[in-house]
Amino acid sequence: MGVVIALGTYLGYRADLETGMSFPLFLLIGCFLSLAIAFYQLFKSLKSDDS
Repeated sequence: MGVVIALGTYLGYRADLETGMSFPLFLLIGCFLSLAIAFYQLFKSLKSDDS
């Protein structure tokens, strides 16, 4: 879970460096998107353990 979040955040950070934007848009997108993916994986694994 932590690796997915760190990777998404890092990729967003690198995208912001490449674009040179003053507002960290890609960092925020990468962070929130990776959080959503990590929680989806967590809930999916919990659901499969339930049945």
